[in-house]
Amino acid sequence: LIGLTGLIMLTSIWFPEADGVQGPLLVMDGLAALVLGMLYWLVTRGRLRATALVLAALIYGVTTFVLLTVFQSVFNPVFAAYFLLIPMAGLLLGKRWMEAFTLLVLATLVAVFALQATGVIIPVQATITVNTLMVLIIILVLSFLLHRGSLEMLERKTRQAERTAASLARSRDELEEAVARRTEDLHQANLALQASEARYRTLVEHAAEAIVLIDQRGWQLMDVNRKAEELFGYPREELIRKTIPDLSAPTQPSSTTVLLDENLGNQLDRGNEATFEWIHRDRSGREFLCEVRLIRMPGSNPHIVRGTIVDITNRRRQEEMIQQTQKLESLGILAGGIAHD
Repeated sequence: LIGLTGLIMLTSIWFPEADGVQGPLLVMDGLAALVLGMLYWLVTRGRLRATALVLAALIYGVTTFVLLTVFQSVFNPVFAAYFLLIPMAGLLLGKRWMEAFTLLVLATLVAVFALQATGVIIPVQATITVNTLMVLIIILVLSFLLHRGSLEMLERKTRQAERTAASLARSRDELEEAVARRTEDLHQANLALQASEARYRTLVEHAAEAIVLIDQRGWQLMDVNRKAEELFGYPREELIRKTIPDLSAPTQPSSTTVLLDENLGNQLDRGNEATFEWIHRDRSGREFLCEVRLIRMPGSNPHIVRGTIVDITNRRRQEEMIQQTQKLESLGILAGGIAHD
């Protein structure tokens, strides 16, 4: 629109003999404004190909109208619009449309020459000759071939880019699918792990014996169950700050160094369960005999040991009473035999 307005203003300067052409150009200016409004309407609705076709038709129509009605010759600056039309049609509409508009421009050029030769139109400035016509045709054909080659190269690169983009899109989709599957697998594994931990915690919390997790490097308690709290008389928060020596009597049934014995460490390293008797002491200071079973916990930390502690004080007292009864029975049998003799 700006170009047409400028053309109207400069027409009288370029071609003083064409003083009467401003009226038709103003009409074309108004029509161009209407067409540009229609183009804007098409663009806002996403009809880009239709917009490009209307724009190319507008350029051809305005240029041809000016050639036939205003200048009546191809010797004018408006003719350069044809050289814009050919590559624009190729870029926006494709190679076939570029060929069609090239043939249309050549036909228009030949028609203008024929109209001049028959005297139907009288040029404002100069008359086109056969030599000039051939030169213009050659220029148009060369322009067409040049832009067609560039367009074909651009189309090849575009197709290659589309194939690359499609390959990247497939790779991305496959990666996203793999990530989604992996995420789902991890989610299911996490749910299974949580369920397993919940079952393990339930079993541990409701076990009949005291169960503790111990760091063997300092025999520090790391976790305990409810039975351990009841056995030692400490709440969990306070108990996990204790060590096994803190909960042990100063004198043990066999040796005070059993926890430091290398055989115990070797036995645990081999995955075997170590079982021994140990005298523990609760919060009130009461000492009681326990049976302790230790085993190494599987995992990344090789120093974590699970301990099971059972108070066997009553059981040992009953065993001693049974042994005492058996001794008395043996003495009674022996005394009866002696009396009989």
